Amino acid sequence: MPAPPPPLNCPPGLEYLSQITSLDEQIVVGRISKHWSGFLREAFTDADNFGIQFPRDLDVKMKAVMIGACFLIDYMFFERTR
Repeated sequence: MPAPPPPLNCPPGLEYLSQITSLDEQIVVGRISKHWSGFLREAFTDADNFGIQFPRDLDVKMKAVMIGACFLIDYMFFERTR
């Protein structure tokens, strides 16, 4: 999985998308996207909406890895330090 771009490259109103690929980067295994939830929610809360897409027959362990990757992307690129 290549490193996703920082959130500054994601203008308001557009989705942030990261494609999860196989080790040889030939096959797209799934996608993780951050959905825009509106100006007020984005400006005044820390709540984010993420979507994960993967094939139905994907191995359970890979599904768990994708959920973990979603948490990691949220923490690394969308959480503010206080």
